[in-house]
Amino acid sequence: MTITYINCKCSSFSHTIRVADIDYEPLKPAVVIEVKLNHEIPWYKRILVAIRYVFRLESNEYSETILEREQMQELRDFLNEHICR
Repeated sequence: MTITYINCKCSSFSHTIRVADIDYEPLKPAVVIEVKLNHEIPWYKRILVAIRYVFRLESNEYSETILEREQMQELRDFLNEHICR
């Protein structure tokens, strides 16, 4: 598995995007893009999020999108178009 981290220019760890390829046969070739959610919440709400996570009551701390070949090509084209401006 190949994993790449893309950091925000501000260097905040909570603004990091994780991109990984998938070793799961029905989805090959595909990549997963994950983004951390709820990073701007008060400390007391973070405790509640942690408790929910530990007891698996809620697992919405991270969100992911799975891209298959067609979506990867669309993303590549989009990025190439904006890089070349």
